Amino acid sequence: QISAKERKRLKELGMPFIGLSFGDDYLPETKVRAMVFAILALFLRGGAAVSKKFAQDLAKALDGDMPKIPAGGLTSPGEILPLFYLMRLMPSPSENQLQASGGNTACCSVGMASIAAIEANRRLIVAQKAFALSYDAMQAPLEHIDPGLKLLWGDPYEARAIDNLSALLKGTQNENRRPFQAPVSYRILPRLLGQALRASQRLSTTSEESLQSMVSNPIFFPRGSGSKVEAISTGGDHNSLLPQ
Repeated sequence: QISAKERKRLKELGMPFIGLSFGDDYLPETKVRAMVFAILALFLRGGAAVSKKFAQDLAKALDGDMPKIPAGGLTSPGEILPLFYLMRLMPSPSENQLQASGGNTACCSVGMASIAAIEANRRLIVAQKAFALSYDAMQAPLEHIDPGLKLLWGDPYEARAIDNLSALLKGTQNENRRPFQAPVSYRILPRLLGQALRASQRLSTTSEESLQSMVSNPIFFPRGSGSKVEAISTGGDHNSLLPQ
């Protein structure tokens, strides 16, 4: 049991190490905020031994500035080195604030992947509009996005790309278009866009699954009835889904 005097002394010392890197820019603040949201997702699903007040204080910290985390130069097992920077945002523990396994999790990769998924989806919307505009400016034959190709290709995402391009080109003139095939870059457009849609959807799905399965190291969970709780060490600081 740590006495109140000793706890105060340790608190005044601060963290012995709060991150070290060199020669790199910093991550965008949006990505750092997403990391904090990922930690809060961990708190909400249970397993991390933190008090309600601790979680509320961390959520309130989102109203202020985020710590600067280097965009590179942080190499370690799991995500412990970038977490050293993120820990600057953690509320200070006190007598009434339980804090255990409050941040040792894969919040960095999950947070950044979630932002990347949102950005990818928005960029694809813009990209499809730009490609459709270029397609029409080139007066490329509409046969390259013929709905009959969907059945031949048998790919739901390439089919969606055909539907999206067809919707964007709806109402365009069919006369006076090129009587011969367009360049290859236009003919393969629905197939390439289809694979981009597939990648974006997969990233979104994986990010959602990762947020729902956040695990800390260690993790706490009840054994049977009553108040008995067991702590076990896990690989919660590594996300194996996102690299795939």
